[in-house]
Amino acid sequence: MDLDQNSRFAGLAKQLKTVEVCDKDIDPVLAANMNELFRKGMEEEQYVNMVKDDGNPRPSNCEGLVTVKLNQLVMDIVSPVARSRDKKLQSIETSIVKSASILAKVVDKAAEVENTSQQSGCELGSFIDGCNDALALLGNFNRQVKKGFSEARVEK
Repeated sequence: MDLDQNSRFAGLAKQLKTVEVCDKDIDPVLAANMNELFRKGMEEEQYVNMVKDDGNPRPSNCEGLVTVKLNQLVMDIVSPVARSRDKKLQSIETSIVKSASILAKVVDKAAEVENTSQQSGCELGSFIDGCNDALALLGNFNRQVKKGFSEARVEK
């Protein structure tokens, strides 16, 4: 929505932040992918394959990039509703952790390229692929959160 900056009410829109500030457009295909992923997430099978440890393992020196799991003894005594909620939270956390793992590795590769780019041509394909995977997981996370909130509202 374009606003007339000369309008008597332009200051009000800025003050109340009714207009979202946006940056320049990105590639239209990338934008369409982002819109789709952040609205609908990804197919369950695709998500499961992407978060498998053998597909996207964490860097060995990043011990913090793990999904926290509830102790099995505690899990055995909590209600089925609590177990279900814990599983949903684990899935959300897995999306975040795997995204962070991918991004950490991409940033590490970018630093390596930065150090060697003056000596040779650099290939950015793996960086773009890694970022796309991370963005896909973040989009799926966004969908999971929205779905969780809508289910929580129904339960009330």
